[in-house]
Amino acid sequence: MNKREYIDLLPYIKEAQNGDTESLAFLLKRFDALLIKHAFINNQFDEDCYQDLRELFVYLVRKFNIDKHCDNADL
Repeated sequence: MNKREYIDLLPYIKEAQNGDTESLAFLLKRFDALLIKHAFINNQFDEDCYQDLRELFVYLVRKFNIDKHCDNADL
């Protein structure tokens, strides 16, 4: 059985929003496989799409409203 490791991402998001580049790099690395998966167009990897997805991911991390979208945002 393959167990998935649960990691609370809220502290990393908050730190990334406060300018911590290491936390942002951690989040990018954590979601890289998903970004790569969605950068395939017609079964071919699209580097431009991948870079656009990474830029969008960074933007969304910075703009994510933790208080609005998370029940337990007490960090």
